[in-house]
This record gives sequence, C-alpha cells and structure tokens, in this order.
Amino acid sequence: MPNSRLTQNYIYNLTYQVFTVLAPFITTPYISRVLGAEGIGAYSFTQSNVTFVILISTVGVSLYGQRAIAYKQHDREERSRIFFEIILMRAATVCVGLAVYSIFLVPTQKYHQLYMIQYIDIIASVIDITWFFQGMEEFKYIAVRNIFIRAIGIVLVFALVKNAGDVPLYALCYSVPVFLGNLYLWPRLKGRLCRVPFRTLRVFSHLKPCMLLFIPQIASQIYVVLDKSMLGFLTTNDLEVGYYEQGQKIVKVALIVVTSLGTVMMPHVAKIFSSGDHTRIQGELLKSFRLVVALAAPMVLGLCAIADNFGSWFYGPGYEKVPALIMIISPILLLVGLSNVIGIQYLLPTNRDREFTISVICGSAANVIMNLILIPRWGAFGASIASVFAEVAVLAVQLYIVRRKFSVPAILKIIPRYIVYAALMYAGVRAVSLLLPGGIITTGIQVFVGAFIYILLLAVRKDEVVTMIKKVVQK
Repeated sequence: MPNSRLTQNYIYNLTYQVFTVLAPFITTPYISRVLGAEGIGAYSFTQSNVTFVILISTVGVSLYGQRAIAYKQHDREERSRIFFEIILMRAATVCVGLAVYSIFLVPTQKYHQLYMIQYIDIIASVIDITWFFQGMEEFKYIAVRNIFIRAIGIVLVFALVKNAGDVPLYALCYSVPVFLGNLYLWPRLKGRLCRVPFRTLRVFSHLKPCMLLFIPQIASQIYVVLDKSMLGFLTTNDLEVGYYEQGQKIVKVALIVVTSLGTVMMPHVAKIFSSGDHTRIQGELLKSFRLVVALAAPMVLGLCAIADNFGSWFYGPGYEKVPALIMIISPILLLVGLSNVIGIQYLLPTNRDREFTISVICGSAANVIMNLILIPRWGAFGASIASVFAEVAVLAVQLYIVRRKFSVPAILKIIPRYIVYAALMYAGVRAVSLLLPGGIITTGIQVFVGAFIYILLLAVRKDEVVTMIKKVVQK
C-alpha cells in the first residue's frame, strides 16, 4: 500500500467486510429453518425487483458521485457544489422511480405486503450519501455505519422472526436498519461542506455523465439481480429462487472480501489519475491483481471442499441442492475479482466509461441468453451456470480492452501459482472430511487446516503477497 491513509481505509473497509461475512453465518441457519426455502424465495424475488427499481431511480449517481468528489477532494467549495447538485438530482429521479414502483409492483396481490414494506428501501436510497465519504476516502464512518446496520438487523431477526408467516417482519428487519444507517452519515457532513447559493446550482448538469455510468450499472444488475427475477418468472417456483438465493449468498459473502480492495482503490486511483501519474497507477493495479488472485483462488477451491459438509448442518433439511449450487457458482470469486481490478479500479477512475460499459453489456447479454436457455431446463442450476458464463464474458472483454496498457500474459501468469497452492489446500481439506464425521466442528477444522496449508505454502515459497502484507503491517 502506498501510504498510511490507504492502508487505514483498507483496514476499515475490510473490518466491515469481515463482519459482513460473519453476519450470514449467524442468521442464515436460523432463517433457513424458520422461513423455509419458499419464504426466503419470496423475499429474494421481491427484493431483487426493488433493487432494480432503486438502481433505475438513482441513475448511476453512486459511482459518478464517488468519482466526482474524489477529483475535488481538496476543493471544499467545488465539492460542496457537487454534493448539493447530486443529492437534489437524486431526489428528483427517485420520485419518478417511486411512481413507477407504485403503479407496476405494489398492486401485485401475492407480494403486496412485502412491496409496501420495501418502500422504505427506496426512500432510504434518497438519503444515501455513502458515495460522498467514499470519494473523500473516509471509510471509517462507512464501516461504523455498515456494522451498525448489520448488528441491528441481526438483533431484529432473532427478536421478531419466529415462524414461516413472518416474511414481512424479516423484510422490515433489513429495510429499517438501512434507512437508519443512511441517516447516521448526515451529521458527519459538518465541517466538510460549505454554503452554496441555491441559484448557482445546476442540478441536472450531472444527469448526462451519470447516465453514462448508469448504463453499465443497469447492465451489470441484469446478471446480479435480474437472474432471481428471471428464475421466479420462468419457473414460477419460489423454491428454486430460494435455493439459488442461498447458494449465491455464501459465495457473494466471500466475494465481498475479494472485492473490498476495489472500494478503497477506486477513489485513490481517481486522485492519482487527476494528478497525471499514469505509471504509478499501473504499479498499484499489478499489486491489486496479485492480491485478488491470492485471496480468490483458495476461496474457490475451499468452498468446493467444504460445501457438502457445510450445507448439511448450516441450512438443515430441504436444502439438498444448495451445496452443488455453491460449487457451480464459486468460480465467480476469481472471475469477478479480476474484472473488479480492471473495471472498478482502472477503467472507471480513468474515465474509460465507454469500455467498461461495453464489457458489462456483453456479460449481461450473455447472462440473459444463457438464462433463457438453461433456467427452463435446469432451474437454479441453469441460473448458476449462466452467472459464471456471464463473468467469463466480462473478464474476456476487459482483458482485450486493456491489452495495450497491461500485459495480459503477465496478468494471467499470476494465476497458476495460486491455483496450485489452492489445489494442495483442497486435498488437505477433503482429507479431513473423509476422516471425520460431518458437522459444524468438522467444518471448523476444515477451515483451519485449509488456511494453515495455504499460508504455510505462501510462507515457504516466500511469495510476493507475504512481502506486501508485511509492508502494510509495519506501517
């Protein structure tokens, strides 16, 4: 890491990500048994639709705002102007989204109550100013806020959700803390903004650049969120959505750790780019590639190694499909990790929005086509295969785009070493499962053995990642 501030931001962000990883391990076994796959499927289906409405309503403001603030970190007046213009524009566009939501989704008889509760999510999106603090590279407040949201949600779930009919209460347990968490950040604006005359604000001047970033976001959500909607519509079976949601959930939790570096690096690279130091950008990103591969490779094979035993005690009866889904989906950890470095850490901060958009649209198109082909035949398994296929498409297009800026063979050359380390780790973890009976203790031993083997291999081989981590710790 190039400086102590970046290191601190990464630690703050990683602390929250670790908490995010632990939270589902606390609630999922309980919820999977209390609500059942059908209840989880109903919530997941409606939540995916609400998320899509929020995305359309906010028209790419989060990524654009983060980058715009990063460019003007040291200009208080200009960043204040940008903040007020964006927040007012966001309020206007979300009002349009609320109207669409009220007309097309809320009247749905089957999910009416859930959609009514999830009005809270849309209103919360108006007051979400996470993008400002990300642009300012101040991740402490974001980490505290996010941990607060998760903790309140966990407490509410155990206090209120008691039987299969409590799906609406489950929705409230997640919607209300998000709203409160977004409110939490507003008092922290004090001292960071100055007064800007209202008549000088050009509220909709940001609409066009936001729309340029909105296109890749809407395209990416097609295979991040819309896959659940397609699964629900094409199978008309909440059970299949529930299986898919549970399989995705564990992999996506691990993915948060893999991509957490990107959240910190995006404004950092944007700031370097604004100073014109392009050589430094390449050096920073090559480090990111290595760190991502070193993290993702053992996670992919580790999940495959523990999936059977983990799934049997973690989810309980009725979720026999989920371990296989976890194995199918797990490669996206490596695929998304690499595309995150290229897209989020490089293309967006350096204003190459068009190329980023092309890569994401290609992935979205691949995902929709594969979903239409595979979901009717294989349900959740088909959706899982389609998700992996989409990420392959995104990464392939991005590698082609940056072939003149980065040596693609040099990037790909990083991967085999960590795959070999991870394969040796996999063998050790599988040996544990053959020697010990299934259960939570065995999973704990598997994780410990896997981590020990992998870290030992890195240390013995004096891998570059070990040196990079030592430098971070010593700062």
